[in-house]
Amino acid sequence: MPTISSDQLTRLITVAAPDTEVTVQQLVNAIRDWQDELENMNCADFIMASGKEDLGGGLAVGITLKLLNWKVKFEDRSGPTWVDCSVSGGNLVAVDGNNQSMNPIQPAAYVTVTVEKAVSAAITAAEAEWSQSEKDQIFADVDKVESDISGVSASLDEAKHTGTGAFERDKESLEAIRERGDEAWVTGAPSPPAKGFDL
Repeated sequence: MPTISSDQLTRLITVAAPDTEVTVQQLVNAIRDWQDELENMNCADFIMASGKEDLGGGLAVGITLKLLNWKVKFEDRSGPTWVDCSVSGGNLVAVDGNNQSMNPIQPAAYVTVTVEKAVSAAITAAEAEWSQSEKDQIFADVDKVESDISGVSASLDEAKHTGTGAFERDKESLEAIRERGDEAWVTGAPSPPAKGFDL
């Protein structure tokens, strides 16, 4: 188990060196242990933890730890070699004093941190309240947008190759310019300027 400490003044939860890995569950346990010490009971609760609801069949929802204006820091290293550290086993997120999302990791000297995310299928509350006809309409709208995008792409392709449409056709295609540049690179000959472009 990694050594984890909390500091109310800096609002940092520090994972001590030489530890390089910590799980979300280890963070929750260490923070709760720190909070129930008599000298720390004056500190407002600064985490929200959720998860582990039983899904049946031996499955449970993953853990999410939300830090309330606090961050996790892996202890500074002396360098010059960088140390890779990680937080795994759930989700770690943080919000600042205005309840705006912020990075849950405090930078540290010669330390890089990877926070693994555990994402699973979910349904939004709004989606649960939609009727079947509303869902069908949304899918129809998406299909129409995809069709419109395909039509615009086809029009752009036609305008590019034939010069028709509302777009001004370049006098020389980008592909031809690239081919001449590649040819000049191989032969060492200077490439003539592209027609229609001021170079």
